[in-house]
Amino acid sequence: AKAQIIAVATALFGDKGFEGVSTREIAQKSGLNISLISYYFGGKLGLYKEVLRSHIVGFMTNISPSVKSSSENLTAETLRLSLKTILDRIFDMADSNRSIMNIMAREKLEGMPYAQSIHEEVIGPFSIQLTGLIKEAQKKGIVRSGVNAHSFFSFFFEGVFGYIGACKCDLRFREEALNTTTQ
Repeated sequence: AKAQIIAVATALFGDKGFEGVSTREIAQKSGLNISLISYYFGGKLGLYKEVLRSHIVGFMTNISPSVKSSSENLTAETLRLSLKTILDRIFDMADSNRSIMNIMAREKLEGMPYAQSIHEEVIGPFSIQLTGLIKEAQKKGIVRSGVNAHSFFSFFFEGVFGYIGACKCDLRFREEALNTTTQ
């Protein structure tokens, strides 16, 4: 029941935003009793935050191992593969769950009123891990020393998410974006 509510709520929040959806509508579309939303999530806000948390945690769990393995044996190739894996997961998420992309885009536009704490808790540690990887790559001469690792993280993620959010992108980009052998 909990997973069914999250799935329905994700689609509805993605289409209509937080304010545009009622708990009654979520319950009706999920075919479950409205009281389960309060029972599992404490209400609509708790459900909305759980939608965000479950997707962000799932995404980060999926990409963190590639950064960790790249950190353990850092070469230009392992860094490239790690970044490509991250890109692949972002495109996979965009292909499979447009609703969460819409929710996150709305959150960013509105100043992250509901996602900020989740972002800090889940994405914050990953950003430290990735910026550490970039700094280590700089020490090894893989990445130019003048590149600000924190800016790289921001531009990398925001650029890719922004591109995906702005248009239905040509997935050829995924194959070529990190191909270091292409001129």
